[in-house]
Amino acid sequence: MSYVALEDVGDTKKGDLPIRAGDMVHVLDKTNKDWWMVKRETETGFVPVQCLEKVQPWERVLRVARTYTAPEHSDQISLKRNQVVIQISNVDNGWTIVKASDKRTGRFPYQYLSPMLRRQSTVST
Repeated sequence: MSYVALEDVGDTKKGDLPIRAGDMVHVLDKTNKDWWMVKRETETGFVPVQCLEKVQPWERVLRVARTYTAPEHSDQISLKRNQVVIQISNVDNGWTIVKASDKRTGRFPYQYLSPMLRRQSTVST
């Protein structure tokens, strides 16, 4: 199962793996509840669990191309340009449902999203 980093994390100590939002990783060890050992390409190291999100085979990782502010009390979500999100539904009338790094989900205009090129884990599951 693949995981994606939804936010940037720099290395803070020896053994940590700096990752960028959008990096795909393979989890090697979940023993520690706060920090998991992951592999990205040929690099391994620890990353904080809260910045990772599991990506299902039918989901897509996208980058917000344009800031959008949702109306209050709606099922839409406000996101800023360059945020990385996971598309969790099909496009319906120009809208799709996305999940953000803070675990919020909501409808978002599909035209404001773009596919992203990202480093991926080379480990197969």
